[in-house]
Amino acid sequence: MKIDENILSKLTDEQKKKALAAKTPEELLAAAKETGYELTREELDTMAGGWDCKFCYDCSPYDP
Repeated sequence: MKIDENILSKLTDEQKKKALAAKTPEELLAAAKETGYELTREELDTMAGGWDCKFCYDCSPYDP
């Protein structure tokens, strides 16, 4: 799972390691919780399937 560089720049080395190891949004959320990273509303919305993806590059935004 690719993660936006803006997000990675906010993380500690431990958080980066766990985030980059995540294969799914669920794993990424668990890693964030485990390492104490509090996701913003925007990051949570993106993980929940929002159209304006600024958190990762794995999805293809669709604008009807």
